[in-house]
Amino acid sequence: DPPYSLWIRSSGFIPLENDDSLDISIKTALLVASKLEGQKYFVYSGNKSIHVWWSEFNFMDFLELPESNLYSSARIREKMERRARKILYERLQQQIPYSLDYRSATDPRRIVPIIGTINCYTGRKVTSLTPHQLKNTTSPSIQEMAEIKDWHS
Repeated sequence: DPPYSLWIRSSGFIPLENDDSLDISIKTALLVASKLEGQKYFVYSGNKSIHVWWSEFNFMDFLELPESNLYSSARIREKMERRARKILYERLQQQIPYSLDYRSATDPRRIVPIIGTINCYTGRKVTSLTPHQLKNTTSPSIQEMAEIKDWHS
């Protein structure tokens, strides 16, 4: 299961998404996941995107810096992390035919949805999906899975 307590991004965690349509977002999520090594989680936003939460992002893997630069200030560390996220975004964008959301991919302070909460636009639940569910389902069935059937439970 995804790390439910993660709702604000931090080092080691990056969500990647496409907001064009749910059908395109499913294809994008599967392609993005195939390009990333390590642990990935799929999360339906409750609206029109599937997020790929990559939990093994290490910004030092994308930058060539002496380690002493890391500790000069939190502000510099955040700036370097933002630069590394941009590099990752550009590499992924070159490898897939669909566009990723630039802001969510590069902003280390961006808030991400908590699994089980309600999307304020659609009233559907933010839902985690297994790779098998994502590969073998349609957008209407994902939306149906996220519908709230009983407000009392």
